Amino acid sequence: MKGKKIVLALSALIAVSLILLGLLQPQKMRPEELQDHLDSLAQGQGHIDESGFIEDQASTLAEHLFDSSKKQNELAEELTTWYSQAKDVDVLLVYNPGGFGGAPLSQDPEWPSVMYGIQEYLEEGWGYTSVIVEHPRADYAGLGFIEAVDDIRNEYSSTAPILAAKMGFLSKYIPELRIIITGRSFGAVFANEVMDLLPTNDRVFSVQAGRSPSYTPASESDERTLLIENNGTGADAWSDGDLWTIIQANLGHVPSSSPPEEGSMQILKWYLRVPGHAYTWDFPGLQIEVIEFLKERFTGEQE
Repeated sequence: MKGKKIVLALSALIAVSLILLGLLQPQKMRPEELQDHLDSLAQGQGHIDESGFIEDQASTLAEHLFDSSKKQNELAEELTTWYSQAKDVDVLLVYNPGGFGGAPLSQDPEWPSVMYGIQEYLEEGWGYTSVIVEHPRADYAGLGFIEAVDDIRNEYSSTAPILAAKMGFLSKYIPELRIIITGRSFGAVFANEVMDLLPTNDRVFSVQAGRSPSYTPASESDERTLLIENNGTGADAWSDGDLWTIIQANLGHVPSSSPPEEGSMQILKWYLRVPGHAYTWDFPGLQIEVIEFLKERFTGEQE
């Protein structure tokens, strides 16, 4: 009975969220529009080391993207911080959460192993230095969860431009930097929307796993993106759109505050069972594909 109440409550919360924001249809930013914002920034040659230069350019870009002075200041500070973290490394690894996008890396039971696995491979394989940065795209406080649900429905039209702008900014002022945007489940959809805003940036790559079956990407294929839809041990019911298997897996089970081993999806603090929807570095269907992707994209090697 308790399990049914939790499932009903979660379903009702999502339904109400969609109804409240259902009439809003934000326009997606076009890649050309984002590029115009980036092109309007000052060139970096001979000026990057000048005091305040990066801060000034970060503020200018933030003003293009937000009307709110609070959001402008937050983005400008993030851009400056990421620049400081990335300017002395070879590769920037970007973590964005699965689910509704509010969980930090420290609370993710799966994807951190992939981040650290990639980081270790880059170091041991080629001696590349790297740093991991986090990009939460939602805040569950107040109306944050409702906004997160609506953002999913609108294919991240309000949040994907923010990360894309960060990537474009870093590429402009650290041109030798390679960037890998990663994401699982809804995080994979988000990552792909970001990639679509950077169609000509050949320094930005993406590793995505377990994307939603209802998502239709603007770009059907992109050589800079690796899409993994199976962890190598069995079908992913979510990626396959196998709702009946998901329903069967949850019948008679109380949603847990800990992720089940066979695969799951998190809604707030609760995990629903989703067979096969599990992705860690230990899964051969993920690790082998990621390593081959990095070899081919970073060195041109193929096996």
